[in-house]
Amino acid sequence: MKNTSKKIMAGALALAMVMPTSIAFADKENVTVLLNGDKLNFDVAPIIKNDRTLVPMRAIFEALGCNVSYYQYDGEQYINAYTMGKYIDLQVGKANINIDGIDTALDVAPEIIDDRTLIPLRAVSEALDCKVDWDEATSTVSINQEQGQYKIYNRKYNKSIKAEDGTLLMDINCVYPEVDNPEKDSFFDSVNEYYKTRVEKLVDEIVAEYEAVAKEDYANKGAEFNAMEISSNYKVTINRKNWLSITTMDYTNLGGAHPNTTLESKSYQMFMGKELCLYDVLKNVDFDQADQFVYDKFDAKVKEILQGEDVEYKKLLNEEKGNVNFYITDDSVVMYFNPYQILPYAYGQVNIELPYGEGEVGIDLDGYNADQYSFNLSGNPTTGYTWHILEIDEDIISVDDSYKVDENDNEDGVMMVGVGGIYTFTVKGIKEGYAKLTLVYSRPWEDESDVLPLEKRTYKFKVSADNKVTVISEEYIFNHE
Repeated sequence: MKNTSKKIMAGALALAMVMPTSIAFADKENVTVLLNGDKLNFDVAPIIKNDRTLVPMRAIFEALGCNVSYYQYDGEQYINAYTMGKYIDLQVGKANINIDGIDTALDVAPEIIDDRTLIPLRAVSEALDCKVDWDEATSTVSINQEQGQYKIYNRKYNKSIKAEDGTLLMDINCVYPEVDNPEKDSFFDSVNEYYKTRVEKLVDEIVAEYEAVAKEDYANKGAEFNAMEISSNYKVTINRKNWLSITTMDYTNLGGAHPNTTLESKSYQMFMGKELCLYDVLKNVDFDQADQFVYDKFDAKVKEILQGEDVEYKKLLNEEKGNVNFYITDDSVVMYFNPYQILPYAYGQVNIELPYGEGEVGIDLDGYNADQYSFNLSGNPTTGYTWHILEIDEDIISVDDSYKVDENDNEDGVMMVGVGGIYTFTVKGIKEGYAKLTLVYSRPWEDESDVLPLEKRTYKFKVSADNKVTVISEEYIFNHE
């Protein structure tokens, strides 16, 4: 297979091709495909060939959040799809998939049926880090992506600018996030509106500036002309415990010396309804100190990068220090400047990682990839109320619990009668998957349908393949009088 470039190739064309093809009849009919529990609809029905489900390539790639192109090179048809950091190439008629430059054999090759290119569902889904399950009884394929606290949908914005003769001048292919908002929260609405609007604005500005340039370039080059490319995608680096951090990537190939890629990051505390500034996540750094903090950190970093090279950067760094980007991960806060901001393009992105626990970051998203996760809840069983498990996915997690009287609750060193204490719950992973644990503080003999518990807490966890535990979310309901 041709090892194509890790980007949408210049001149990629959306071709509608009719080709003769021989295909065995599907072993099953009416195959259903679910993505995160929602049914996917295709304009050409999925088929099963050689025990592998094939589906229309554009529909599945876009549902999984990919930018996708279908192009012709040297008489062969190729498919290219990518998200931030993941690149996939397929060739029609060849049982091979290239993932980030590494070739892997397929059981069945992509092929064209009813003017649509069908590709093997499991292979491309797993290449994008999804889990795929097959239900023989119902002929259902279930695809499950990485789950976070907030469900995020992939939305697309595609556009083609063509010459009068139909030649593609500008190929626009954008994917942006939309956060599920079942409660109709106005802050969620504002976050979603921002990402929708930024893509539309990006496209409008580039088309306004470069459409005439593309037309002139095509008139001069004719068959040698390559369409301009504009694409956008995104990556979520944290989506748990009410924190959400999203980085968008804009890619442009406008016929210049080289393509340009620009990142933009935004972080939110969703429960508080707040977009975070850098000083919100730094420890003991106020608004008026944040710029100097950035300058000092990157001044040292750039000196390390340059290793004595005579490159002027201090003026740009001083001008751009207030425009630094940052995103949040499970382990750290990462600050960065895009190419050209403080150093020439050749030096790429300049970034600095600030790990939790080293005194510079004022947040710490604990409960990540831990051998076990323990938490404490206050209670007093002498009142008849105790903390106990109401619901648990016991095939995914186990829970150990203990209770200890509060030894500080005493009078002149003598323990007081009827004092409360601390319940400790320790969660361990049993097998890979997602699990929910619900605890209630109530009288065990009372039915919750008749008497509400004083407190109800629901925890959601992810368990990795090696049984490490990550806390996704914690929800509290209080019914105290």
